[in-house]
Amino acid sequence: MHSRKIAGFFCTVTLVLTSCTGMNPGKPQSVTSGAEPPTSSSGTKYGAPPVPEPLDVQGIINDPCNALTDEQLDNFPGTLDEDTEKITTTTLSDKKTGCNWIFQGDRYSYGAIAGGVALPRDIYHGLSSIYRAAQKGKYDTFRPVETAGYPAAVNKNSDVGGECRLSVGLRNDTAYRITTGLSSDHPEYEHPCESAKKLASFVVQNLKEAQ
Repeated sequence: MHSRKIAGFFCTVTLVLTSCTGMNPGKPQSVTSGAEPPTSSSGTKYGAPPVPEPLDVQGIINDPCNALTDEQLDNFPGTLDEDTEKITTTTLSDKKTGCNWIFQGDRYSYGAIAGGVALPRDIYHGLSSIYRAAQKGKYDTFRPVETAGYPAAVNKNSDVGGECRLSVGLRNDTAYRITTGLSSDHPEYEHPCESAKKLASFVVQNLKEAQ
């Protein structure tokens, strides 16, 4: 089961953040996206809560795999497979602004967690766009949550085990998107959003400390 399904887990994770085609696993390298973060946040819409303190996201755009420290990554079950940790491309952007972390269990892969900044575009403005889509019934699951004092939302279109999609507002028009694709061997397979919320909390804490 494991060897055949692992590729599926990786593609599941990267669906939100990147295409599953043309991936070249390897050690992450710094990538300068060329995208400038907004200098100020506009107001939120569609009932989305405002971000209490807009965060500078440029650091994790330029080097997305450094969004978490090595010590923080140790808080996730399994061992980080550094040979397959890679920089990915977020949806709504052709800039390489995300990272895919793949974890290895004792015998089999635990799957992966991907995260990256979704910069504002004409059709996307952070949590406001997530809330707008929820009002239109675009998600099978929509649940507002909070992480490290910042507004977030679970927003996904399936109840497949091991899968979760979470967006946390870093600015009123900018979000950090997280997607999990945990294997059935992962200790949090039945509660994948716990892994997503943990990662989101670390990202917010690190950005706040870097201000």
